[in-house]
Amino acid sequence: MLTITDARVVIDTNAEPVDCEILIDGNRIKAIKKDFLPGEKENVICARGQLILPGFIDVHAHILDPLIPASNFANASEMALRGGVTTILEMPTSKPTMCAAAVNEKVKRASKESIVDFAFHAGNMAAEYLGSVKELKGIVTGVKGFMCAPYALGIDELRQFIAESNRNGLLPMLHCEDEMTVQNETRKYLSLHNPEIYPLSRPAIAEKIAIENASSVVRENEHLHIVHVSSRAGVDALKTAKNRCKNISAEACPHHLILTADKMHTPKLKMNPPLRTADDCTALWSALNVGTIDFVATDHFYVDADEKERDIWSAPAGVPGLEALCPAMFTYGVKKMGISLFRFVQITSGMQARRFGLMHKGAIAPGMDADMLIVNTRDTKRFKSKFWSPYEGMDFSGYPETVILRGKVVYADGQVLEKPGYGKYLRP
Repeated sequence: MLTITDARVVIDTNAEPVDCEILIDGNRIKAIKKDFLPGEKENVICARGQLILPGFIDVHAHILDPLIPASNFANASEMALRGGVTTILEMPTSKPTMCAAAVNEKVKRASKESIVDFAFHAGNMAAEYLGSVKELKGIVTGVKGFMCAPYALGIDELRQFIAESNRNGLLPMLHCEDEMTVQNETRKYLSLHNPEIYPLSRPAIAEKIAIENASSVVRENEHLHIVHVSSRAGVDALKTAKNRCKNISAEACPHHLILTADKMHTPKLKMNPPLRTADDCTALWSALNVGTIDFVATDHFYVDADEKERDIWSAPAGVPGLEALCPAMFTYGVKKMGISLFRFVQITSGMQARRFGLMHKGAIAPGMDADMLIVNTRDTKRFKSKFWSPYEGMDFSGYPETVILRGKVVYADGQVLEKPGYGKYLRP
């Protein structure tokens, strides 16, 4: 038994956390009470009145890229724990993962490397893989498709992709940027090489058009998840789509919520979709707060910083996001934007668990996995990455001091305490 005393926990829709103690038996939470009898307390962690949050769930992280040695679950686990993430749903990157054999190879590797719990999405969907969807049932949590290069799906292929995924109980996930718009705008700027022009090559209208086109082919009762919505135009299209189709969900990334295009003076900040304006950030926060956007996801992609320092057109797209997730979202979401702690729990773990069927994750309640963070919300300090981060040097509060995964302390006081291989494959 493990007891966490002097804890502040978000129990329900109340804005204020409740003072309580948490009793953990093995992997699961056994009880939450105001006070346990002295005889019940065996191993004790005193939270010192700190906030206790469910372990974060990141449903969009690119980890196992065969072309990037540093992109692995060992590094990702350390970044995740430093950022309060206890569960990762891994997304394919340069090499498609569209058959059971490819997924099983990833499971074997992650089982040796990962400290955090994990599951896998399939992708990247192309016309040639439409017949393979059925063999992915029961081993992946979703299937990724694109409306832009290099895996752009036409409307007919998109219709088949959404239908086939739903038919097999898999969630289709879609990168929404209209390929024709991106091509036309990119041609205007190819002769220029300063990083600041990159967002102009992939304008917000490309996102809006793609969301509109995607939602137009979703049939009643079909599910669709739209990844990394990045703009006010995208939010507007998403509102219309969700009014028409009740089973559409969407995510936003911390970099689109916090960083802006006027700061893009280096290829290190290149990602797709690109950074937008402060007005777009405001629209995303509002949509996230009211539920138009369901939750946050990092779209984490790690490559050594030197590899990013290339010409803007050849630099790889993507930034690491796991390591700063908890402090960045707490500082900007709760402290600056006024999101309630209840909604904060929803957008960082609860909604993800519900959408992807992680039945024992995403809440601090009896019977749930004992995945939780003891978070220091009192102190502010400058963010310093052990690797590299687009948030380097920013002032954050809300750092996880202790991370518990399935009842075991795996991170405390800046140190990872568990070895690779502790992470568990969450087979759907």
